[in-house]
Amino acid sequence: CLAAGMDAYLAKPIQADELYRTLEAFAPAAVSIQTTGNGQPKPAAPPSSSAPLVDWSAALKSVADDSNLLDELILLFLESLPQWLVDLRNAIERQDQPTAKRLAHTLKGSLRQFGASATTTAQQLETAAKEGRFADATALFSELQTALEQLRPKLAERP
Repeated sequence: CLAAGMDAYLAKPIQADELYRTLEAFAPAAVSIQTTGNGQPKPAAPPSSSAPLVDWSAALKSVADDSNLLDELILLFLESLPQWLVDLRNAIERQDQPTAKRLAHTLKGSLRQFGASATTTAQQLETAAKEGRFADATALFSELQTALEQLRPKLAERP
């Protein structure tokens, strides 16, 4: 991207601190970065495969401790989730590899934002769809649905 002439590039998942740092380079007065004691931006730790159902600390770090922004992301996720699941189930049943992969990728990225343990299952589902392993994708979809049924109330009643 940079070789093609872009001024900057951020890899997904986008971390708020990286975004702010990049924006500050182009609009310094508009952005304030939260930093550590040595002046470096606070990094957001990626969730591990043994992540809790929701890692609120990681979720807040991913939005630079902006509680209101986190609440908005949760609301958007909860509103979008039912349709994503319907579309993903249909894509798996039709063995529509590009759509199943894209939707699993979308879910993985959204779940990662919350430090959710279901991120691992979404990643496995994305890989299965990418490789055309639809029997595995069906089983992983079922596993993901179960995890999301546990996750939804946790997100809805965020502390």
